[in-house]
Amino acid sequence: MTANSRSKASLLGRLTSMLITGALAAAFATPASAALTLKWMGNSAYVLSDGRTTLVFDPAVSSTPLWNFLPFQKAKSDPAEVDYWFSRCGVQKIDAVLVNHAHTDHVIDAPAVLSKFGGVFYGSASAANVLRGARISESRIYVVTHGSAFQWVTSKFRHSALLMRPTLPTS
Repeated sequence: MTANSRSKASLLGRLTSMLITGALAAAFATPASAALTLKWMGNSAYVLSDGRTTLVFDPAVSSTPLWNFLPFQKAKSDPAEVDYWFSRCGVQKIDAVLVNHAHTDHVIDAPAVLSKFGGVFYGSASAANVLRGARISESRIYVVTHGSAFQWVTSKFRHSALLMRPTLPTS
């Protein structure tokens, strides 16, 4: 598989995930007249809100230069970018942050977002370790395992964790 086809497959996977999540959330939004918004913040980050509950998926809005991934370098969250994107999307409070996996392009800003806007973190054990390293309280960290399901009291959003194995195109 070429790098270009891997990139296309990755993009397709992210878009599919966003569409499925948005469609499922739309099915649970109430009342029927409630506005459901889905705002993309770049990279893999987006905000889903029904006006009562605000969910943030993969909060990675900081631009991390490539050289920060070299040995002995550190990729860091950029507070100015977090402020810019969350202000632009009108986010004042968050109920939950959901992270797909512990890669930098999904989790880098999760500690800053939780510290600034509140909420509970939902993600894998390895992603949870990023939050622990940033001293986020254990009471705000929920490790998601295959089959986990949870619902927020203030909304009819329901999120279920499914075990997905990546598949590659055969042609």
